[in-house]
Amino acid sequence: MKYAQLSSILLENVDPKYLLFCGPIVNAKTPLLGVRMPVLHEIAKKIMKESDSIEEIPFHQSVEMDIVLGICHMESKDTPLQKYAFLDDFLPGIDNWMVIDSLASSFSTKDYQLGLRKIKQYANSKYPFARRFAYVHFLANFVQKDKLVDLFKIMKRDDHYYVRMAMAWLLCECFVHYPDETETFLSNNTLNDWIINKSISKIHDSFRVSEEAKNRIKKYRRNRKT
Repeated sequence: MKYAQLSSILLENVDPKYLLFCGPIVNAKTPLLGVRMPVLHEIAKKIMKESDSIEEIPFHQSVEMDIVLGICHMESKDTPLQKYAFLDDFLPGIDNWMVIDSLASSFSTKDYQLGLRKIKQYANSKYPFARRFAYVHFLANFVQKDKLVDLFKIMKRDDHYYVRMAMAWLLCECFVHYPDETETFLSNNTLNDWIINKSISKIHDSFRVSEEAKNRIKKYRRNRKT
């Protein structure tokens, strides 16, 4: 499939009302067309079914095109190593959470050693949305009790809003499934106060956490906002 063909398909499926709604939420410099996510999945599914090549389509022409390209690569029969190689080239130019979270939800892997190595790499990237990918990728694949010690070693202070939000989201999910281990980390870490406070807020808002646990972790809330 050529760029012009995919661009035409996307433009045929633009929903102006959806664009007005999601534009401020996505907050991307990359052009946003206003195509709903189920439609993007259908487009990607059709491309994969027809075995159309997408190798010549350039990155970052629109948010929706990036999502389609990402789904096609992440849900392909490529090995995890090949998928990470694609991500190494793809992630640096991404400027929004929507593409990142779509990538993470589409990339299923059980190769923990390779995954951990790449997560460490992305978590230390100079590109903020590559750092966000590190945490949402861990969330999608590796939230397991024996892997939390690795995660907690990787997590570090960050000043980018969308990275902080991903970290808070991940810590909330860790607490839901493994409250004892996560509480220990919440009680003693070097993360930004904002990340800890947002994590506690998300835990407090969760229907999957007991009232007793919600009240117990309030003591780890910090007064500062850094």
